[in-house]
Amino acid sequence: MLILKRSIAVLEMRLGGEYIKDAVHELEGLTKVFEDDLLYYDYAVALVKYYDLREPSDERLQDKAMEFFKRSYELGFNKGLHGAGLLHFERGEYDKAITLLKEYEGLLLDNTDVDVYGKLGLACFEVDDSECALRYLERAVYIEPSIDLKARYHYTMGVIYLNFDENEKVLENFQAAVLLEPEFADAIMELSRNLVIMGHETKASVLKVFLTTQSQVNDALE
Repeated sequence: MLILKRSIAVLEMRLGGEYIKDAVHELEGLTKVFEDDLLYYDYAVALVKYYDLREPSDERLQDKAMEFFKRSYELGFNKGLHGAGLLHFERGEYDKAITLLKEYEGLLLDNTDVDVYGKLGLACFEVDDSECALRYLERAVYIEPSIDLKARYHYTMGVIYLNFDENEKVLENFQAAVLLEPEFADAIMELSRNLVIMGHETKASVLKVFLTTQSQVNDALE
């Protein structure tokens, strides 16, 4: 019965929308009867998804999700630790996110979890630990995340290298971000500004022409 009802609830989560509320209700009932690590994890995920849908948002949903992520981990499901770390990140609790995600990193059998390294890098950046941020963001970029995330990671590394006055790496990372996401406004602004500051006015002008043309193409396609 547990496997069947849990499978139905997971399907409802994947369907999204109003089905998530049904998934939360179904999984909550199961948690009152069964003590199971995967069940607790799925319930926590459903609560997070439901929180994202609620207007106005209800912080109690996140609190309960955090509880069940951790209970899942205590029963032996390592992904529960991962879920709790990501939830701390989303709540802006970066120190807690770093602690849990580093602990989860130590449990990984390989080094290919781009989400863990990306979130660790961004969290370290938020707490002004630049060396930690670079170490994890470079790993995340190497593993080839999605284009939007890769652009964000390059942009963040560009900001860090700017503080270190490493001009070549500044331009390299801002340029990578713009090439990946031609409409990434902050990356465009920083790349253009630093090209001028570093004496590359011609390249800055070419960038402006390229972006103007790209914008015109996008407008024509819409």
